[in-house]
Amino acid sequence: MDGDGTLNIQRLLNDKILPLSIFQNKEEYYKIRYGYMKEIFENKDLEKIDEYINNIFDYYVLTLSLDISYNEKPEEIAILFERINKTGIRLSTYDLLTARFYKYIKLREEWGKVFEENPNIKKLASRVDNTNVPFSFIQALALSHGSSIKSRDLIKIDNSMLNKENWVKIVQIVENKVLTTLNQIDEFGIADINKWLPYNPLITLLTAFYLKLKHLDNEKIAAWYWSSVFTERYSGSTEEKMMKDFKDVNIWMNDSNFLPEVVEDFLVQLSKDAFTLKNVRRRGSSKYKGVFNLIFKNKAQDFYYPENLAFNKLEDHHIFPKAFLKSKNVEVEYDTVLNRTLIFDETNRKISYKSPSEYIQEMIEIQMKKGLTKNEAEEKIKKILKSHFIDEEMYEILKNTSNDLSSGEIMRNFERFIDKREKLIIEKIKEILNYERLISIINVEPNIPERSKLKKQFWRTLLEKSNRKFDLFSTKKETADSFLTKKVALGLKLYYHIHRNFGSVGIYIDFGKSFKELNKKVFDLLNNHQREFEKVLGDNLFWRRSDKKRSSVIFKKNFEGGIYKIERWDELQDLMVDNMFKLYNLMQKYIPEIEKIANEYMKTKNE
Repeated sequence: MDGDGTLNIQRLLNDKILPLSIFQNKEEYYKIRYGYMKEIFENKDLEKIDEYINNIFDYYVLTLSLDISYNEKPEEIAILFERINKTGIRLSTYDLLTARFYKYIKLREEWGKVFEENPNIKKLASRVDNTNVPFSFIQALALSHGSSIKSRDLIKIDNSMLNKENWVKIVQIVENKVLTTLNQIDEFGIADINKWLPYNPLITLLTAFYLKLKHLDNEKIAAWYWSSVFTERYSGSTEEKMMKDFKDVNIWMNDSNFLPEVVEDFLVQLSKDAFTLKNVRRRGSSKYKGVFNLIFKNKAQDFYYPENLAFNKLEDHHIFPKAFLKSKNVEVEYDTVLNRTLIFDETNRKISYKSPSEYIQEMIEIQMKKGLTKNEAEEKIKKILKSHFIDEEMYEILKNTSNDLSSGEIMRNFERFIDKREKLIIEKIKEILNYERLISIINVEPNIPERSKLKKQFWRTLLEKSNRKFDLFSTKKETADSFLTKKVALGLKLYYHIHRNFGSVGIYIDFGKSFKELNKKVFDLLNNHQREFEKVLGDNLFWRRSDKKRSSVIFKKNFEGGIYKIERWDELQDLMVDNMFKLYNLMQKYIPEIEKIANEYMKTKNE
């Protein structure tokens, strides 16, 4: 556009771009057709153009002109497009970014080149129209710049972040570092990235780490990676968790006494024997894929053809064959991931109706035909099975599970086998996590009396700061609890919270035992103003409607310390007090409306 906001048709045509707005007036188009266009296109090209244009003139084309001020408000363009597109094909954030940045970088054309020129990326994407991959590049770029990756925030990024130079840098990192690393089967056990990658967000975050950090601590990256996989960290809504984990891992890289939330949560599960794989059956889940990643990482060999090292052709099949269990009327969870491993389809066809005893004997015979003695053959089979997390005790279970056994005996053998295999896999997980070293960080805590003393000290100094700024908590005293709360209206409390790795301030919504519906109404009212809350309080806001619970909470976390990091108390307390002050003032705007909703609800309930 020219400075006055009008289209410069000649400049557009020089780039062979024809704006649709021209077709609002046929006469205007024909002037251009027999003027500028004759100078630019050859006659045969003009004939083709005429054919297309005549088709267009048979349709009514909606055009929308935006005031030039929209250039300053990209988020409003996104909202506008979403509104006018409600009954059509949904425009993704990537579509909107592609349109916005056309002047600076032609994302679709660039992505087409990347797809054709980078074999690892091409394999990951599979199809050039899979724009989730280039969109993940932009997410990684935003993360590395400390920006939010929520769609409404991504649309606001500018060309200082998303430009040709940064695009080339991301592509090189994904192709030559991220995917090359993930394709190392002995590191992550991903034999085929399209089939065995647990989550796509893992690639986004790894890319962001490479963009942000000069050096990656591989042990810490591995601990974050496997913790994310086995806690199914990114199975639902992922944006908040990805931003949280990116920030946590960056802190961890510079502070070994800090643990990312996802790592700590998984370590606690493991330490309390709360982690299990017995109920994992869904092939698409990250836990399921994670188990098979470990089997690939072990360089598992086929039962019948161990010399064939074509890992990408191994498929997952039952160890206790399903057909055998069904034929013996054994009612067990045969599809659990603990009863599955990697063998060739041909091998599976051969063993699928056999008892474990029968196919173990065939495995031994195959090795004996190659010149081994029976003892040598058995040792070879045990070695093969070891890579499948099947030890000598489990080998004996398989060897002795024959057609002669009753269904009850087979069930007991199956359950013994599953219990033992779960223990072996969890031992492997602990090994790659460096569990013993990391769990010591969690366990280095004061005993209960000392913890209580620490909390009282923390609250004493925080209250001094809070009371200097405003008097909301002036009646409160130091406590050994993790929370300090203050009622601000019926059903509403504001609170401070101190945790091992963070401090937070929040809103607790609870009108009482019989008012769950009212709690959700109030939460929804505030949730409708989420943008204003984020504008005032920034990132790391968490909204917990908690439909299965009576109460709801909204809270803001600060990760600049925790109860055991005394040297960082001062900074953390300042942030908590500042955020509580902002939250308290913001809530004054909504408390009258909340009280009105509550009064109307209770009046209706009492009628």
